[in-house]
Formats: sequence, structure tokens, C-alpha cells
Amino acid sequence: MRFFSSKVDAVLGTSIDYMKFISHSILLFLCSIALVGCSSTEGQLSADIFPERSISLAPKDTTRCTPVTNVTFKDAQTISTEQGDYSLVGIAPLEPTSEQTAQTDAFFATLAENIYCVGNDPNVNHSNLVYIYDKDITLLTTEIIRSGYGTTFEDGAYIYKSYFKGLEQEAKESKSGLHGDGISNTSSESSYVLPESITYAIGGVVTTRFDIASVGNSQGLTYFNSKVDYEDEENIAIQIPDTTDLELYSLYPDRFIGDTVEVKGMVTKVGGKIMIEIEKAEDMRVL
Repeated sequence: MRFFSSKVDAVLGTSIDYMKFISHSILLFLCSIALVGCSSTEGQLSADIFPERSISLAPKDTTRCTPVTNVTFKDAQTISTEQGDYSLVGIAPLEPTSEQTAQTDAFFATLAENIYCVGNDPNVNHSNLVYIYDKDITLLTTEIIRSGYGTTFEDGAYIYKSYFKGLEQEAKESKSGLHGDGISNTSSESSYVLPESITYAIGGVVTTRFDIASVGNSQGLTYFNSKVDYEDEENIAIQIPDTTDLELYSLYPDRFIGDTVEVKGMVTKVGGKIMIEIEKAEDMRVL
């Protein structure tokens, strides 16, 4: 009898352990489904995970980005297009001074030329509140804050809010755009611009800084380049005139490769290439 009882206990114990195993497995399966559902919820990702200039609505996903044409800026917060007017998510406008007006107009005119489409924020329930993107579906809204021509809109929740606030802080610290002392196309004053944003400063006098990756010479002029390949579309070339006070750079340009250069000058675009023109030695210094 004692043997039979032991056999029953063993069988029941095994059955109970098996049932616990099955219940535990089902629970794990249900939890995994819940976790996958949560991790794939649209709009849950923080903008902090994105690299500096690679923020995209979705990689090459033009189906979620509405093309717009004939874009102009009414102010830092509003664009007018053939498809209608839109307000920009996360942007609060800054008011330029009279000395800053020409530079501000030039910035927004250049930015408008690069806008290809607009897309909504999944956390913002309004079709006319949008982000702006270029043809590569790279977020351009950041350039307004990064370059100092707008600030972060504080009210409400949107996915790039913390990222925008970080860019705003950088712009204030470097006195970029309207955070600076005020500039115009003819002013001797300049605004600091990050190299990656210099495309949007064409026609203005700016100060920027980058590492010299290569040097070149053309028609008696020396060039310091920000890229090894001067044909790179993101290359910035400093055009150094053949004058006595800049002779050191012209005679021994190779010795400066790898050094950091800070330059102030007019930003132009020649043959599709970004160029900064300097006039005197005080406009450039190698750090």
C-alpha cells in the first residue's frame, strides 16, 4: 500500500510539474507578444537615438512624406506651398533685428529651395503641423534651430523635442544666427555656423571651423578643403588669395593638413561647390 501511494505521489508530482511548465511557457509567449507590440508602436522612439544629421521620417519612405512645390517661408514657423500652408512642428520663431534681416531672408530662401516634402508627427493629431524634409527624406527642421533662426516650441509632446532643445543650446553657446550680434551681407560682423549647416548660409558672412583634410591650387589660388575629395558635395573650400600676409599658406599648404582652421568670410557657391572667400590674414587662423 505504501509502495502504491509513493507511485501515485510520483505521478501526481510529475503531472503538476508538467502543468507548471506548460503554464510558464504560455505566459512567456504572451509576454513576448506584448513586448513586441510595445516596441513596434509608432512614435515611441526618442529622437535621441538618431545621429546628428541622419534623422529621417523613415529610410527612403516617401509614401509617408507628401511632396510640396513652390515653397516659401512666411516666418520660421510657417511655410506656404502650392498645396497649402503648413506650420512646423517644434519651431518657435525668433524676431531678427534690422541688421539681421538680410541674413535671415537669405537663410530661409536657401532652405526653402531644399524642401521636397512634409510629414506628420505620430504624436501630433493635426494634418497641417508638419516636419520638412529634403529629397533624401532627411529632416530639415533641425537646420532652423541648429543655425539659430528659431527656437524649440515648449508646449506639447513631439518625438524630436529633446533633440531640438539640445540643438538650441548648441546654437546659443556658439551664438549662431539670431543668437549672435547681428549680421548682414555687407556687415563686418559674422555669425558662427556649423560646417554641416553652411549650405544654408550662402550669401552671408559667417565664421566656421573644420579640420583641413586636403589642399589644392587653381589659377594661382590656394584652397583648404574640409574633405579629402574636393569634389565631395559636402566639401567646404577656403579660397586663399595670393597676398603677402597669406603667403605662408600658399607656399607650404601641405603642412597644414590635419590642422583645425577657423575662418570668417562670405559663403558662395561656385560650380555647385561651397566656398568661403577671405580677404586678409585676420579672416583665418589655424588652431
